Formats: sequence, C-alpha cells, structure tokens
Amino acid sequence: TLCVTSAKKPEEALLQAQRTAALRIARCYRTVSDMAALVLAKMPPSPLMALSRKSMAKARKSGKATSKAEANREVVRQWHALWDTTQKAAWTRRLIPDVRRLCFQKYLFSKARAHSPACVHCQAPDDDAEHTVFVCPFLDTTRHQISTRLGRLPGPEDVADLLCLPPPDDLPPDKQQRDRILAAARTNSNLFHNMVEGIMSKKEELERSRQMAEAVRQN
Repeated sequence: TLCVTSAKKPEEALLQAQRTAALRIARCYRTVSDMAALVLAKMPPSPLMALSRKSMAKARKSGKATSKAEANREVVRQWHALWDTTQKAAWTRRLIPDVRRLCFQKYLFSKARAHSPACVHCQAPDDDAEHTVFVCPFLDTTRHQISTRLGRLPGPEDVADLLCLPPPDDLPPDKQQRDRILAAARTNSNLFHNMVEGIMSKKEELERSRQMAEAVRQN
C-alpha cells in the first residue's frame, strides 16, 4: 500500500498542476474535474506524456526508436482508455465520448490534421468548441428547440443555469410553483443536452466526410 500511495502522489501533483492550466485554457469553473478540464483544453494527462517520453527514450537506447506520431497515437489511445473508465466528468463524457474524435478545426490544425483553424462551414477564423456549440450559423437548426424555449440563442453564460437545477433557497415555498419551476428547469436541461449531442454528432459526421473527400483528392 505504501508503494502505491508513494507512486500516486507525484502523479496527483502533476495532474493538479495541469488541471489549473487546463481550467484557464478552457475557461472552466473551478469545480470542473481534472479529467474533464483536460479533455476540454485538449491536453493529454501529463502522467501519460511522461510515460510516453520514458518509453521513447528506452526504445532509442535499444535501437528500436518510435516515431513521434506513433508515440502520440499511443498516448491518445491510453487517454481514451482512461477517459472511458473514469468515474469523473459524467456529463462531459456524454458529450465527448471519444477523445480520439475531437473534430474542431482549431484542434485538428494544431495536430497538423487540417490546413487551417478556420471553420469550414462559415467565415469564423477559429473553429473551437465554443464556436461549434454556440455560434456557427450552419448548425442553427440543431439549436432551434432550445432557442425557441429560451426566446433566443443559448450562450456559454447559460450553461450553468441549463445544467443545474435552481438552488432550493431560490425556490418559492408554494409546492405547485416549485414543481413548475423544477419541471421547466429539467426540460431546459434535456433540450440543451439534446442540442449539444446533436451538434457534436453532426460535426463528427461532417468531419469524417471531409477527411474522406480529402483522402480521395490526395490519391
């Protein structure tokens, strides 16, 4: 037990430091878990990166050098396995079930998998998660139900209210009024979930089609 605890302490310290950076990059609330923050910031966990570098150094010494691309693929594979089994970030995992399939052009461009960080569906110079979920006009139809419900398009500032039920202290004492407010909040939350899931599914499908067309052009 002592060995396991000792081994975990440096790993936890690394993750804690990385979580702080990830929260700033992804502009998350402080309550967001390390696993969710890292996925939202597109930062593989530092313990996995450290193990990867150690493996690459060992492979070089043995004369069986691993390419950087190969090592990166292995890190992402391990990251996905970790993400798939973590007990944290349940809602984020529902929205992004597979870290191997992040389909934002800004992210793909940073990994040399796209020619530009710009959105391929509108004129925006940066296609990131916020642009995709809340801004891109190409995906407005997927936002229709929640927009009709709110009377306007949702924005990042609405996320906390849409995901969380009102605090008990803010609810009226009358049971019928309280039940109506809670029912409305649950409806809004479900509509928001459906919106994000619909957008991400459509985005992934479009990105797969784009990459297939690109591969055909290159052959």
